[in-house]
Amino acid sequence: LPICSYDKEAVDAQLKRAAKQVRANCGAASDEEGAKTGPWGSTAATIVLGRNGHVREVTVPAPYSGKPVGDCVVNSFRKIQYPPYNGASDVSVTWDIQIIEPKQK
Repeated sequence: LPICSYDKEAVDAQLKRAAKQVRANCGAASDEEGAKTGPWGSTAATIVLGRNGHVREVTVPAPYSGKPVGDCVVNSFRKIQYPPYNGASDVSVTWDIQIIEPKQK
């Protein structure tokens, strides 16, 4: 029996979509004062796939964590849904993401 029995194709499709949203939107995330403070660049998010078809946890590494851009990443990945699966435990996947600095007007 395979250890990981989640639907990889379905999950990957959802992760790709979330990563696209991150690339399109999260670089422009701003703090309470409306300042776009970054940091920008390439990193990876770790997503814990709950067996119920919902994401249990999303983490981004420093210096992104705790910043508006990091919160945007977490929210983008937290929304994904996929077919529930049978498994001994939740599955953790790492997904590369890009946070693009917004163009100055």
